[in-house]
This record gives sequence, structure tokens and C-alpha cells, in this order.
Amino acid sequence: MFPVTMLTSPAFLSRKTALFIAGLLAAGLVTCSHAADLAASPYSLLFGPFLGSSLFIPGEIRESRLYSERKIQLQPGLNWLTSTDLSGARHGQLIPLRSQQFEWSTGPQIKLGKAEMNFPLMTGGERNALNMPSSWNGTNPSLLLNLGSRDRVRVAGSVKIYNNSTSSNTKKTASFSWRHALTERWAIKTGIKQSWETGSNNYLDNSVETYASVQASLPHGWRWNLSGSWSESKYGLSNLLNTPQQNHVAELSLSTRYELYDGWRISGTLSASQTSRSDADRAMMEQSSKIKLYKEF
Repeated sequence: MFPVTMLTSPAFLSRKTALFIAGLLAAGLVTCSHAADLAASPYSLLFGPFLGSSLFIPGEIRESRLYSERKIQLQPGLNWLTSTDLSGARHGQLIPLRSQQFEWSTGPQIKLGKAEMNFPLMTGGERNALNMPSSWNGTNPSLLLNLGSRDRVRVAGSVKIYNNSTSSNTKKTASFSWRHALTERWAIKTGIKQSWETGSNNYLDNSVETYASVQASLPHGWRWNLSGSWSESKYGLSNLLNTPQQNHVAELSLSTRYELYDGWRISGTLSASQTSRSDADRAMMEQSSKIKLYKEF
């Protein structure tokens, strides 16, 4: 699924992205130069043990993913986090389509009392089903604040710059979430997320989403989640001749997961959504169900 040249191919990894990765690694090595475990193995800053997963539906789709995460303690209250994510998909219907994607992030994690702050720098690339390569660089800082034993608040933001052969877009996001533990097994979570994307040719893509969920971790390996969300989006060209498309989406879903044995899991989801479009007279209703048997290794 992943060719050996995936991360080094000139078409897949631009010169700017390669220099960005080298800068991140150099910054990390300088910051971690006094860590005893890195002195013997600087490679550990780049990658950790990989986990893999695969999904195969004969005649329809084949998906594979490799994921790695590494946390290194530099000193009490200061860690260095690095993650790598490789994924690929092949849709084998009438016309086989392939897509590949990778993302790599690295940066410090600071813990001060009940607060935990992350300052990762990110880079990535994608080759979509039309064989058009693109890349992005950015950052995704976040603050996690534990308010006692039952409440947790998270504030995050991100800035990503996307580049391909025809355009360059900048996407900014801001989010806030709150989680409250009702008991040891039951919890509620709510939040809001807003994003702004601008690019060449007066293109824009702005959205806002609010959501709430009830989560349960039950005996014998069962996990349940009931969630609802509402979102508004506006995207397209914005000029004298074009008006951006505007959508409103309301969604409700119920999902469950059960731990089987030897790493095997089974999960299922029921969902329903209603989409209202500015260019349509009637809202569109959609219901779906999904069940999956998988194993992480």
C-alpha cells in the first residue's frame, strides 16, 4: 500500500516541506541534546513503535494505516512529543482510485500544575485519487486544563498552509470543549469549533460546529456514545459574479464498541442527518449504519 519512495519522492514531498521537516528535527535535537536517551539514539525523536490497521471490503475499498507516537521526558514537566501517520486507500469499483496521505508532527509538551500545553509543528502531504500531489505545513497549539477530578476543559487553535500545483490556501481553526464525568463510567462532553479558510482566486471556506455527547464505559468491554451536532458552512468563490454556497447540517448518531479478545474489536454506528442547502428548495435526509470487525497490531 505504501511505496518506499512515498516520503522522499519529489512529486510527493516539495523542497519547502523537506526543509521544514529538517528544521523541525534540528530544533528538536537542540532542545533534547541533554536527554540521555536521545544521546544514544536521535532516531527516537523521529519515530516510535508503529501500530497498524487495515480495512478490506472485496470489490469496494481497501484501507491501510500506520501510526506511531513517541513521548520523551526531557525533565519533570517537560516532554517532547512526535507522531507519524501514514494512510492509504484504494477504491476498487468501476474505475480503481488510489489515495495516499502522511502527516508528521513534533514539539514540546509542558505541564504546569493542572494545565497541560502542547506546541506541535506539523507537516504533511497527500496524493489524491486524481494523482494530484499537495502538501501542508502548520502548527496546532492546545491547552488542557483539569478543573478538579470531574471536569476538563480544552482550548485549541491551528494554522495550516496548503500548497498544490495550482493554488495556495490558509486554514485557521479555533475550538473549545468541556468534559464532565458524571460517574466513573458516565460522562458528558460539549464543544464548539470554528474554521476559516482563504485562498487564491477569492476562494473561502468558513464553518462553525457545535456538538454534545453522552459517553458510557460499561462492564465487559462495552463502550457507548450518543452524540448530536449542528454545523453551518459557507464555501466557494466570493466575488461580483459568484456567491458562496451555504449549508446547514444537523446530525444525530449512536455508536458502540466491544472488546473481543486478543486485540480484536467490533464496532457499529447508526446515524441520521438533515442537510439544508442554499441552492435547494428541500432539505436532504440521510440515514446510515455501519458495522466493523477489526484488530489493531
